Amino acid sequence: MARGVVRAAGAGGRAVLAAAVLMLTLGPEATGSTHEWTVAAYLSGDGDLRAAAHRYLDMVARGTDRPGWAAAVQLDETDAEGHCLASRHLWLWEDGQRKHVSESVPGDEAGVNMGARETLGEFLGWVREQAPAQRYALIIMGHGTGLAAPGGGLEGGLANSGVALDTSAGGDCLSAVELAGGIEDGFGEGEAPGLDALFLDCCYGGCLEVAYELRDAAGYLTGAPGEMPNPGLPWDTILSSVSGDGEVEGRELVETCLRVAQEQDGEQTERVSLTAIDLSGMSSARQSLREFATAAAGRMAEIAPAVTLAHSRSATWGSQRELCDAGVLLESLAERLADDGLARAARAAAETVKASVVGRAGEQGEQGVGIGIFFPGALSGVPESYEPQRCSFARDSGWGAFLRAYLHRLRDLMERKAEREDTDGSGATVQPPVVKAVVQET
Repeated sequence: MARGVVRAAGAGGRAVLAAAVLMLTLGPEATGSTHEWTVAAYLSGDGDLRAAAHRYLDMVARGTDRPGWAAAVQLDETDAEGHCLASRHLWLWEDGQRKHVSESVPGDEAGVNMGARETLGEFLGWVREQAPAQRYALIIMGHGTGLAAPGGGLEGGLANSGVALDTSAGGDCLSAVELAGGIEDGFGEGEAPGLDALFLDCCYGGCLEVAYELRDAAGYLTGAPGEMPNPGLPWDTILSSVSGDGEVEGRELVETCLRVAQEQDGEQTERVSLTAIDLSGMSSARQSLREFATAAAGRMAEIAPAVTLAHSRSATWGSQRELCDAGVLLESLAERLADDGLARAARAAAETVKASVVGRAGEQGEQGVGIGIFFPGALSGVPESYEPQRCSFARDSGWGAFLRAYLHRLRDLMERKAEREDTDGSGATVQPPVVKAVVQET
């Protein structure tokens, strides 16, 4: 049984309270109840998201109001007096009836830290114990700061970057590494992923760094490469729209999410951009990208102008515009690289990234595949948090080495330019080759 004071929602009688306590103590295993789906929602509602978190609580409850579906929610919030509160809620079908119980989750003066791996893992372990199912989906709602640099923020940014920002815990977030670890803690290691579908209902979650880290934790990932506008996704409509005939698989759930998001009316629809990713394709994407990145890093002196131009043609997202569209970047490189071998490798990498995309929702006419990849927008260098020892994607794909080679080449050209200006008696500005190449090709 999870910690806390248990109470039956909307019931004041002792008999109802006792029944709720008994149900949580024994768990659904004792009653023989196993659902087809359990939808878990991890809602970080501190600060300005308190009302939104309560709306999500209600939407998940309504969307799972049919036999075979269960809902399990953890909601963290700060009340009007500044007190930190956390609660858990269960909606279960048993003996043809739906039951709702809730409990408070004790913590310190700062409440529970929703940005901690341990908090997510404990919640998912509770979900698995109290609402066992054939399939699981997890919705994470909260502010996102960008997951391109797991385990640390970009220069001048937050101390930690990720999702489920917890302002009462010093702005801590779940990094991609912590997110994958929390899922593993909750479900244990196994041959199959613990989650059939994971939905990051927050900003900047749709990037290769996140998807690669989650390749063994979930079957599908749905996230926004850019900002997720308030009020987010209509989960009551999404969940209730999934087919009730036969078994519902994770792919059908993510496709329904994309369809409903695309069909929303009003101004919000025009700004929503979602990408659904089949995580089983991440190993192939990593391998093909590594083949290109490794070869390209050794030829950077020749191809830096093409890299600069390709980056300029890509959509960018992130708190510091540090994400660009992986598909557009690689396809643009394939078009501009003179070396046929490098061009083929870039095109192959683009194709494997595109093959992992289940679908997209967003403005019509959007270009690219809608999956971000880290690419710093300034000459400040690759941040420590993106070094191979802290970001497995940077290491395994060779992308960290590629970026370091590119930025080193740009700094070298800038230093040469400065030296030539110092020795030029006329005072004329001399363009470095990389700039001249870009101007000419443009």
